[in-house]
Amino acid sequence: MKSYDEIFSEVGALSLPPEEGRLEVEWVVAAKIAVGRDSAGRFVVLLAGPPVTARSPAVASVLSSGSWRDAGGDYVEGTLLQLPWGEPFHVATTTIAVEFLRRGVSERPVGDVFLEVESFIELVMRRVLLPPDSLLGLLGELLVLDYLVEAATKLPKNRRPPLGSFWRGHARESRDMVLNRLAIEVKTTGGPTSRHFIGSLDQIEPRMLDGGAHEVLRLASIGLTPEPSGSSRFSIAQLAQRILDRLDEPTGEEFVEQLQQYGPADCTGYHHQSMSDWEPYARRYRPTFVPRLYDTLDPGLLLIRRADLQGTTVQPEGMSYQVVLPEVVPGSHGSNPRTDLPAALLDLVREFA
Repeated sequence: MKSYDEIFSEVGALSLPPEEGRLEVEWVVAAKIAVGRDSAGRFVVLLAGPPVTARSPAVASVLSSGSWRDAGGDYVEGTLLQLPWGEPFHVATTTIAVEFLRRGVSERPVGDVFLEVESFIELVMRRVLLPPDSLLGLLGELLVLDYLVEAATKLPKNRRPPLGSFWRGHARESRDMVLNRLAIEVKTTGGPTSRHFIGSLDQIEPRMLDGGAHEVLRLASIGLTPEPSGSSRFSIAQLAQRILDRLDEPTGEEFVEQLQQYGPADCTGYHHQSMSDWEPYARRYRPTFVPRLYDTLDPGLLLIRRADLQGTTVQPEGMSYQVVLPEVVPGSHGSNPRTDLPAALLDLVREFA
């Protein structure tokens, strides 16, 4: 049985295949499991045989079944686990292969072993990658933050708010963006409609601020889907760099630290300097619908609020639900939501700065 060091060295010595659809691999167990690189430079684990199906959305997002040619030109049917290139994924690929060996893939069917190893694969990925829902959430928040920072730079310097003060989503607060009395909750979906998960009533209800003033709350609805071969400027790495380019050095350093705090507590977060060329963060996205900015105080926006629960046995604490927001809120005469997001945010920055 191959050791960790042997597999690590073999993967590191592989060159990139010259043709799309071809793999450079080393078999860990002949005709069962191999490790290597694809033509895009990604690290891969090839599981030969019938397709395997992942239960975890995170693992499923990096699996594909089909037929690939190895360096010798032979076709191999199986399932490919594709990870980004970079030293952490060199380690991750080797670690996953060793776990298959430890679970007895030499003597057992690959599919049976995969069922036992899948949770381990997910754990390894979570340590080095943001989960898919966090990736999409970060992308939406950075899109709104980019527009806010751009809007603030258009104000006279004596009225310009600190450019690093808007974003609060990295700290897992109930508000994603804050500017004095203005708060913006950002909801991002990969679907074609404004279908979103409301995690708590606090997310859609304005709060009473210190001094007795009421918060002005807006809800941004963003729809984005991957467009790997397109020319869209919407990627985590691109948006983060656009924001950084407008910040001074101390504020930029703080922003980079905030990026690393984003996501689940057991994840390393997004390290812009070292991860910007990793595929999940460099992946381009296109809008699935025109971004929308909703006024949550509009009574025509039929959300469940605390007042709606009065006189019922439903407790607001811990309550969550899904909502499909309308393209036009009834009774708003087309003014809610606003669909010119950059202009809408510029108006808000001018009003509340």
